[in-house]
Amino acid sequence: AVVNYVDTIRGGQISAVVNIANYVKGFQVGLVNIADSVDGVPVGLFSYVRKGYHNIELSCDDIFYGNAAFRTGVPLFHSIMFVGMRPNSDPNPLWTYGLGFGSTLRVKRNFYLDLDVTGQQLLKGDVYLKNSSLYKTYLGVEQKFSKRFAVAAGGTFNFMVYDSEDGSSVQALSTLVPHTIINKPNGKGYIHQTWLGWKVAFRFY
Repeated sequence: AVVNYVDTIRGGQISAVVNIANYVKGFQVGLVNIADSVDGVPVGLFSYVRKGYHNIELSCDDIFYGNAAFRTGVPLFHSIMFVGMRPNSDPNPLWTYGLGFGSTLRVKRNFYLDLDVTGQQLLKGDVYLKNSSLYKTYLGVEQKFSKRFAVAAGGTFNFMVYDSEDGSSVQALSTLVPHTIINKPNGKGYIHQTWLGWKVAFRFY
């Protein structure tokens, strides 16, 4: 089904595009999942659970100093949508937008462990840097200071690929990362770079 709507589901709700339910005990699988409450896991590109996990995250990392993200779903598996920029004296700063998935596990009261996997597109000013992407794996911790506010911090493993024949990409990205683990062409017209980085974030629930 393209759209699968039920009031209550016990087990699995699966559709090609959209799942909508009031109460889910089990799982949802679709591009978009919407529910009032879930005792289980929704898996999709975007999942919104009214009585679930959602927050606004403002962060900085080793490349993009200003980022805003919306995290939504359930703690065990949630969607992440974000935009970011690298402000500097250049009239055409570096921008990014991307999607990803996260998992947050409670370690003890108000203290959590985070694992995120994200992918993002890169732009220089209004120039789309074709075939230029950055993929991150983040492992960190979160400390809640109140019901509505938390601070998170951790490390990232980064993999960036860009077109070595695209002048805009080479100019913007070739010297972006000061210390890399891998920085070499792949023999097919692309440059691969890997490095270790960091992220610090404020989350508003």
